[in-house]
Amino acid sequence: MKELEVFKSKRVLFAAIFAGLLLIAGCGHSSSSGKKASFSATDLSGTWHTIVTGGKAYGSFNGYGYMEISESGEILSGSIINYGVDTQRFTGGALAVTAKGEITGTVDTFLPDSGTSGSHTVLDGQMTPGKDTILLAGNFTLSRNGIGILIKEEGSFTVSDLKGDWIFPMDGIFSVSIDDHGEIVSCTYTSYKDETGMCEGNFSVSAQGNVCGTIRVMPPKPFEIGFEGRMNVRKNHMIITGGITTGFAGMASLAIKADSGHSVADGKGKWKIFMAASEDTLYGAVFLSNTGDVKEGYWETFSGGNGSFTEGNLFISGHGNISGMINMSNGNVVAIQDGGINTDNNVAVFSYQDLENRQGTGVMIRLLQ
Repeated sequence: MKELEVFKSKRVLFAAIFAGLLLIAGCGHSSSSGKKASFSATDLSGTWHTIVTGGKAYGSFNGYGYMEISESGEILSGSIINYGVDTQRFTGGALAVTAKGEITGTVDTFLPDSGTSGSHTVLDGQMTPGKDTILLAGNFTLSRNGIGILIKEEGSFTVSDLKGDWIFPMDGIFSVSIDDHGEIVSCTYTSYKDETGMCEGNFSVSAQGNVCGTIRVMPPKPFEIGFEGRMNVRKNHMIITGGITTGFAGMASLAIKADSGHSVADGKGKWKIFMAASEDTLYGAVFLSNTGDVKEGYWETFSGGNGSFTEGNLFISGHGNISGMINMSNGNVVAIQDGGINTDNNVAVFSYQDLENRQGTGVMIRLLQ
């Protein structure tokens, strides 16, 4: 009996030591919230599909293209279609990334139609923790400013990867449910004026992750979008862009796959935030508590404004929809109409209006501490 008790005590001690070794090796279910993200120039290497959206002196703009980047961050090649205007070629320049994933740099461009050279200047940017997506705020050619979203070309895909609920802003907000054949089984669209309509259409995705399809919106605001884009390797968000029947500038958006099991606490932490409207573009950072309260933050705009986020609240529903209000130190208030947070809780997108009558798209990327 004594030998059995000794054996049991040794077995408990061995189990405790083994569990400790697993935890040290990263094999347990320990929280990753305390881990620091580490990025390097090699994370930029590859082919990136990109959308741009924002404003210019004579209205809004949208574009879609791709960019080849070397392991040292140099722009090797690429091009972008600016809807209703022209096609630009990327001829040089470089991006840089810090150990925290912050992105800066310049992209040299050439406009064949006019035979002129120009550049895109990245004032602020951030790579996602998964290193498959980049969000940036930039001064673009043709007197434009706005946000760019890049998704790396990697992974393999099937049409069933589209199955689920997707949320994305395009002149309002879309909530779309897609089956495992790419058909839209339910779709609602709400404009900035709270006009609600039904929609229909379909999506498809290639084995390489290229997305295309059509969405038709019914009255009271009928229009149709023929789009293309790219899904990320985690298959929980994608960029989509294309021409629209009611305007020459097109539309561009980041679509988020939503799912159940979310809570307000999913927003806790520090986020980079970018908001693009036809009148101006804002970029900065915001800090959220586990109850969704805005604790602090800072912002800048391309028009020269700057300040802090003073208060507000971001609500996340159980299905991942987001809404709320964010107050700014200049007295402006941003009202988030609707949006969504992805399944990894590290990328969010929303449509918004503010007291200065700006309407636009917001995107947030979580920063790992």
